Amino acid sequence: TNGVFINMSGEVVGIITHDHKDDKNATCTTMVAIDSIKNVIGDLANCTSHTYLGVVAKETPSAVLERLGLDYGLYVTEVKAGSPAEIAGIKKGDILLSIDGLKLVDVESLRALLDHSNPMDRLDIELIRNSQIESVSAMLLETDFVLKTTE
Repeated sequence: TNGVFINMSGEVVGIITHDHKDDKNATCTTMVAIDSIKNVIGDLANCTSHTYLGVVAKETPSAVLERLGLDYGLYVTEVKAGSPAEIAGIKKGDILLSIDGLKLVDVESLRALLDHSNPMDRLDIELIRNSQIESVSAMLLETDFVLKTTE
């Protein structure tokens, strides 16, 4: 289910990103705070282009980091088909450690790095796969956000 969370003043404070229900749990709804996506909404409205790597990542659970002897890293949950990430060989399940020597401590650090990069920039990416450190190189592409309206 998609939707928005609104406070008592009628202001949008978040966007529903996922509903999950199974036989063990009641419905669990997750949301993204509006403050963390205001820039994206503005970009969509203005058809702004951005650099594109093509990964969906989240903070790696602390238990996994501890098992691997790491303090940080982003767990890759999805690699978009035909994306620079896929071409570079990044796979679902990899843990991204750094890009061009900059540590990826949270999703915002990845977002900020991509926001300050340009299309056709080649990025050196250090990752963990099967408990082994690997290095790959990806060339960023440009993508256009297009706001589609119904007529």
